[in-house]
Amino acid sequence: RGDGGAMLDSIAEGFPHSQRLLDQYHGLVKISERIKEAFPFMSRKKRQELGDNLGNLLRAGETESLLKGIVSLKENKNVEKQEPINKLYEYYKKHDKHLWYPKCKDLGMSVGTGIAEKDVDLLLDRRYELRGMSWSPKGVRNNLRIRLCMFNQRLDALAHAC
Repeated sequence: RGDGGAMLDSIAEGFPHSQRLLDQYHGLVKISERIKEAFPFMSRKKRQELGDNLGNLLRAGETESLLKGIVSLKENKNVEKQEPINKLYEYYKKHDKHLWYPKCKDLGMSVGTGIAEKDVDLLLDRRYELRGMSWSPKGVRNNLRIRLCMFNQRLDALAHAC
């Protein structure tokens, strides 16, 4: 889970059986930000309506309809800047396989990372940012694999963790 940042690609390499999910909150924020950039002179209420329409498609996991909705923004007579719309389209085109929210909800999974982000901060970030510490990406990945094996009580998998 996450906001789709490039850093996640390198982390995902260390967990080949994981399935990525774009954090729904970050996705909704991205829509709101890009609409505000593209339509700076439109009323807040109208921008909210545009964002809500795209947000509903995002929540439903309707990727094709979401992309079509973004393309239709380019034809809106009130659009001031095309670049934010292009960026929004490219963002969701890149992450179209990471929008499986309905399936997550069916499985009882969270579609947001707020709780996980706080846990990462408490358990990992503070550890790796201690004074005098420096970690290579490989060292962090190996350490995370070990911690994951221990957390899941899969000590038998430790031999393959690094």
